[in-house]
Amino acid sequence: MITYLFSRVNPTLGEKEFSMKSRGDLYHIPWHLIVAFGLLMVTILVTGYFFYADQRKAVTQERFDDLSAIADLKVNQLARWRAERLQDAEYFRDNIEFVKSVRRFASQPASIRKRQELLRWLAPLLKNPEFCFIVLLDAQGTELVRAGVPGNTVGSISRDYIRTAHKHGSVFLSDFHYGEQSHIHLDIPVPLSLTTGSGTRAVGTLLLRIDPFQLLYPLVQSWPTSRRTAETLLVRRDGTDVLVLNELRYRKGTALVLRVPASQPGYVSTKVIQGSGGNYEGNDYRGMPVLAAARQVEGSPWFLVAKIDREELLNPLRNRSRFMLAVILLLILSVGLLVGIYWRHQSARYYRDLYREEHARRLLADRVEYLTHNANDSILLLDGDFRVIEANEKALEVYGFSREEITRLGLGDLRCETAVPDLDVRMCQVKKAGGLVFESIHCRKDGSSFPVENSIRYLEIDGRAFFQAITRDISERKKAEARIERLSHLYQALSQVNRCIFFAKDRTGLIVSICRTIVENGRFCMAWVGFVDAVTRRVVPSGSYGCEDGYLDELVISVEDLPEGHGPTGRAIRESQHVMCQNIGEDSNMEPWREKAQARGYRSSAAFPLSIADKCVGALMVYAPAPDFFDYEIVSLLDELSSNLSHALESLERDEALEMSRERLLFAMKSSSMGSWDWNLTENSFLWDDSMHVLVGLKPGDFSCSMENFVPLIHPSDRERVRQELKCVLAAGSDYESIYQVVWPNGAIRHLHSKGRVYRNEQGNPVRMAGVSWDITDKMQKSDMQQKQKELLQTMLDTIPVMICYFDTDKCLKWANSEWEKILGWTFLDLNPEEVLEKCCPDEAVRGRMLDFFGTANGTWDDFRMHTRGGSILYTTWAAVKLSDETIFAIGQDISERMKAKNEILSLNAGLEARVLERTEQLEEANRDLESFSYSVSHDLRAPLRAVKGFVNILKDEHSNELSQEGLRLTNLIVENTDRMGRLIADLLAFSRVGRYEIAREVVSMSDLVGSVIEELQSHEECGGIEFRLEPLPGAVGDEAMFRQVWMNLLANALKFTLPKGPGCIEVSSLTCDGETVYQVKDSGIGFEGEFADKLFGIFQRLHSSAEFEGSGVGLAIVQRIVTRHGGKVWAEGVKGEGATFYFSLPHVEGSG
Repeated sequence: MITYLFSRVNPTLGEKEFSMKSRGDLYHIPWHLIVAFGLLMVTILVTGYFFYADQRKAVTQERFDDLSAIADLKVNQLARWRAERLQDAEYFRDNIEFVKSVRRFASQPASIRKRQELLRWLAPLLKNPEFCFIVLLDAQGTELVRAGVPGNTVGSISRDYIRTAHKHGSVFLSDFHYGEQSHIHLDIPVPLSLTTGSGTRAVGTLLLRIDPFQLLYPLVQSWPTSRRTAETLLVRRDGTDVLVLNELRYRKGTALVLRVPASQPGYVSTKVIQGSGGNYEGNDYRGMPVLAAARQVEGSPWFLVAKIDREELLNPLRNRSRFMLAVILLLILSVGLLVGIYWRHQSARYYRDLYREEHARRLLADRVEYLTHNANDSILLLDGDFRVIEANEKALEVYGFSREEITRLGLGDLRCETAVPDLDVRMCQVKKAGGLVFESIHCRKDGSSFPVENSIRYLEIDGRAFFQAITRDISERKKAEARIERLSHLYQALSQVNRCIFFAKDRTGLIVSICRTIVENGRFCMAWVGFVDAVTRRVVPSGSYGCEDGYLDELVISVEDLPEGHGPTGRAIRESQHVMCQNIGEDSNMEPWREKAQARGYRSSAAFPLSIADKCVGALMVYAPAPDFFDYEIVSLLDELSSNLSHALESLERDEALEMSRERLLFAMKSSSMGSWDWNLTENSFLWDDSMHVLVGLKPGDFSCSMENFVPLIHPSDRERVRQELKCVLAAGSDYESIYQVVWPNGAIRHLHSKGRVYRNEQGNPVRMAGVSWDITDKMQKSDMQQKQKELLQTMLDTIPVMICYFDTDKCLKWANSEWEKILGWTFLDLNPEEVLEKCCPDEAVRGRMLDFFGTANGTWDDFRMHTRGGSILYTTWAAVKLSDETIFAIGQDISERMKAKNEILSLNAGLEARVLERTEQLEEANRDLESFSYSVSHDLRAPLRAVKGFVNILKDEHSNELSQEGLRLTNLIVENTDRMGRLIADLLAFSRVGRYEIAREVVSMSDLVGSVIEELQSHEECGGIEFRLEPLPGAVGDEAMFRQVWMNLLANALKFTLPKGPGCIEVSSLTCDGETVYQVKDSGIGFEGEFADKLFGIFQRLHSSAEFEGSGVGLAIVQRIVTRHGGKVWAEGVKGEGATFYFSLPHVEGSG
C-alpha cells in the first residue's frame, strides 16, 4: 500500500518529465496573450505606484506645513516665556530702591521691619508658582532671606552662576540641571549692585529658581490639535550626545536622562542639532519612523522638535490605496477570468493523456517498492487520524515493535512524553502546506528515547486523507550540534569578554559583566570571581552572575591546606593552574559544599587562577548543569578567558593609580590657578592647557601655538628681556624662571610668574621646554598698594591735628607724629625717645601716672599737664589702646583753651541756674492758667450750645408745617452741627483733663488691661469678622485709667479703619529695646501715606473727612499727651491700602515680663 500511495504522489524524475510535457501541452497559452496580459499588469501596477507616490508626497508636505506651524508657535511661546522671566529678574536688578533695601537689611539682618520690607518686594514673585525657591544673599554669599519649597539649597553650581552674573553684571537663565537637588530646575542669578562716586559696589544676589514642571514642561508638551502620536521634544547638544530636556509622552523620567549619540545616523534629533532648523524624516528615540519640524529657541542652545508618527499621517493615504488596490484586483480578476476560460478549453486535452500516465505510474510503483523496503530511514503510512497503517522494515528495527504492534499505535504514541505536545498543530501545518519537516523526540519499545527528524507529506487519494512520514534518527547529529553550539557560545563569550575588558571602567563592573557573559553565552549555571583576603586567607567573592540564590553568602573557601581549601578554588589558587570537578556528587573534595551546590542545580565545576604581577590573587569559578561538562576545548577557552581577565585587572590597577596621580596633579594646578605649557623647540610650537589660555586672556583655540604669536602677547617693556632670558636658559641648560607682564586683548595688563625646564636629546641639543605659569597680578598690586597705603598713612598721621604716639610693650615711647613736635616742641632728632617724655613731663609723679595710664590702654580719656620746649604748661587729654602685638597706640589733644572756657562756663552756670528756676515757675503758672482757661471755655460753651439745639428742635416739632423743604433741611444741618460741636467740646475737655490730672503711679498688667478693652469693643462694636490677636505684654508703671484710655483710643482707631476692608486682623504685641518697652498695635486696614505720619498726633488733625470716617481728631492727641507724661513717645508707620502700625514706648520695668 505504501508503494501504491507513494507512486500516486511521488513520481520519479522520468515520470515528471513525461507528465510535465503532457501538462505543458495541456496548458500551452499563445505568447501574444501572455505579452498582452503582462503589459496590462505592468501598466496597472506602474499607474498605481505613481498615483500612490504622488498622494504620499502631497500628504507628507501637508503634514510638514502643520508641524512647521506648530514648531513656530511653540518656539515663540518659549521665547516669550524666557523673555518674561528675564524681565522679572532685570526689574529687581535695575530697581535702585530694592537694592537699597537689600543693603540696609544686610547691614542689620536682625531687623524685623527691614525683613518685612524685603518680603513685600518679593511678594509678587512668591505668588508665581513657577518660582519654587527664592533666596537673597549678601555680597559675601551668606543667605539673608529665603522662601519657597523646603529642601532647596544654594549649591556649588548655583554659586558659579552667581559669580558669572556678577562678573558680567547681567542676568541670565541657566540651562536645565539637577545640581545638588533631587529635582530638575533652572536658576536666574540677579546681581544687585549700587553705583557711587567711587565706583560700582556689589550689594548681594537674588537667586530665582524655576520649577519647569509647573509651566514650562506643560507648555512644551501641549499640542494644539488632537493627534494620537503627536509629541514635542526640547533637546540640546551635550558633548557627543543629544540630550532630551523635557518629559516625554511615551517614556517617563527622561528629562536630562535620555541621550541619543550625535553620531548615530537616521535619528531626527541627530539631524536637528546639525542644523538650525527645518523639516526632517527619520526615527525618534523609540526607533519609530516619524516626520518632524525643528526650530532653535532664540538666545539658547535648545532645539524644539515637533514630531508625529509617519504611520498615523499615512493612514488616510492607506485608505485611498486600498480603494486603488481593489480596482487593480478587479482588473486582474477580469483578465484572469479570460485566461480561465482559455484554460478550461485546454483542460479537455488533459484527460486524453491520463491513461498513458497511469500506466507509467504502475511501472514506477514497482521501483518504489524496492526503494522503500531497503531504505535507511523509517517510513510510516498514517491515516487521517494519524494511526499507523503500514511501516517499512527499518521502522520495525528502529522502534523495536512487530508489524502487528506498531499498526495498533498512532504517531502520538511514538513521541516521547518530554516532547513538546504540538502534534495537532504540526499536522494542521502539514495539511495546509502539503508537507512539513520538523524535529521531535520518539521512544522505542524498551522506553529509551532518541531525537528524530520527521518529513511528513499530506496525501489525498480517492477522497481519503493519508500522511506519509519519513523518520530519521539524528542522535549523532544532535550530539555534534550541541558540541558545536557549546563551543560557538564559548567563542562568542570570549569575544564578549574581550569587549567588556576594552570598555571596562572599574573592577567590580568588569567582573560582573564577564560573569554575566560567561553564564549567558556559555550556558553555565553560575560564575563568580573571588580574591584572597590577606588577613583571613579566605576567598572573598567580588562579583557574580547566575543562579546563586545565597550560595556565595554561606560559602567558606580557604587557600590553606585545609578541608575548606581542597575544592577547585583553593587548589587552583595554591597551584596556580586550573582545577576541575567533573562530578560534584561523587568528588570527595566537594563534601563541604556538595549539598548546597546540588540543591542549586550545580553538577560540575571548574576553577581558573587569576594572577596580577605574577602573583595569584584569586580565581574564576564556573558551575555547569551537567556532569563531565568540561572537556579539553572548553577548558582551553576558559583558560584563555581567565588569562585575559588577569591582564585586564592588572591594567585597571595601573589605570586607577595613574588616574589618581593625574587627578591629584590637576587638582593641585587648578587650586593654584596654574597653567601648563610645552614648547616644542624642533617644530617651534606650543601646547597650552585651558588655564594657560585664561592667564593670557584668550579662549581655548584662539591662540596659534608658536613663539612668533606668543611674543606679541608680552608687554613691550618686557619682550626683549624675556627673549634674552630664554636664549640664556637654552644655551646654559639651567631651569627657567621669569616674571613678566602680558597684555590681554581687552588692554588689561597682568603679571605672570613662569617656571620651566629644558629637555635635551642624546646629542645634548635642547628639543623641548615645559613648565607652568601663574598670575601674580594681585600680589604685585597688593605690594604697590601697601606701599601707597603706608605713605598715605604717614601723611594722614602727620596732618591730623592731634598728637599721636606709639609705645612698645615696655611702655617706652618709640615714635610721635609732627603734631607732637608742633605742640610740645620736642623731636626725636634732638633727643632719644626715652628722653623726650622726661622733658615733656618733668614731674616724676605725673610721668608715672601717665605711663600707668598708657599701660592700661582701655580706650578711656584722662587729662595730664605737660611742659613745652619753651617752658610753658599745657593741659592735654589722652586716650590709648593696645594693638594686637601688645604695643600701645595713643592720641592726645591740647585742651588748654577748653579748660579756660570750662572755668568760665562754671562761673556762668551758677547765675544761670537761678534764672532757670525762676523761668520754670513762671511757665508752670502759665500752663496751669491755660489749662484752666481751656476747661472753663469748654465747660461754659456747653450751655448756649444746648440752648441752640433745644430751640431748633422746638422749631422743628411745632412749626414744621410752616417751614419749606429748604427750611427743614437747614434746621437739620443746625442740629447735626450742634451735635458735632458738642462732641468737639467733649473731646477738648477730655484733652484738657489729661494735663490737669495727677498720675497715680502703680504697676499695671498691660495684658489684662488690653484684654478687657478688647472685650468691651467686641460687646459694643460691630466687629464684622475682625480678628484680635493679643501676645503676652510686659507690665508698666503708671496711671491705669490713663493707660486704659490709650489702649481704647488705639484699638478703636484700628477697628474703625479696618472694618471697611472686610475680614481682617488686629495684632497687639511688644518688644524691649534700649531700656524701653515698645508696645505696638498693627491692623490690616486702609493704612495711610507715610509722609503724613507726623501729623496724626496733632489735636484736630485728620487725614479723612467726617463723611468718610467719624471722629474729631483728638483721640491720638490724647494718646500722645498721656504717653509723654509717662516719659515715653508715640509714632506710627503705614502703607496705603495695606494697614498701619502705631507704637508707643514706656520705661522698662524690671521683672515685669
